[in-house]
Parts: sequence; C-alpha cells; structure tokens
Amino acid sequence: MADHEATRNRAADAETQLRGLQVGVEAGVDPVALVDAINEAQAQRAAATAELEGAPAPAAVTDAEIHAMIDSLGDVGAKLTEADLGALNSCTANSA
Repeated sequence: MADHEATRNRAADAETQLRGLQVGVEAGVDPVALVDAINEAQAQRAAATAELEGAPAPAAVTDAEIHAMIDSLGDVGAKLTEADLGALNSCTANSA
C-alpha cells in the first residue's frame, strides 16, 4: 500500500512539474530551453502511470491471506456442535 501511495505521489509530482513548465512557457520562457525538463517530467509521469496500471489494487487480498483467515477460524463445524444453543437462542431473542 505504501508503494502504491509513493507511486501515486511520483505521478502527481511529475504532473505538477509539467504544469509549472507550461506556466513558464505561457509566461514567455523559450520552450526550447525547457525541452529536457519537459521530457524528463513526461518520462517520470509515464513510468509512474504504467506502474500504477500494472499493480494490483492496494486493497486486494491474496489467496494465501484468504486461506489464512479461514484457517484462523479453526473447526467451525465442531464449534457449532459444541455450542450452547440455549445461550444462542437468548442472544437472538434479545436482538429481535
């Protein structure tokens, strides 16, 4: 998740730099003098965007994590068989 956030920040920083360079051109700076800076910012933005597009969603849960969550529940069937149904009935009666 932190890597995803850092990549988004790099893309945003590159976009901000490009906007600043555009403002400079609009203010009269010779665009030829900014070619290298523009190319570098565009390359940084493209790299960060490609990285974001190829990365899994930050909230994605892997198969292994799902299996670990299921395993952490233990033997649910056995727990239900051993459960005190009287206590369960009183809980559900109070919540209705």
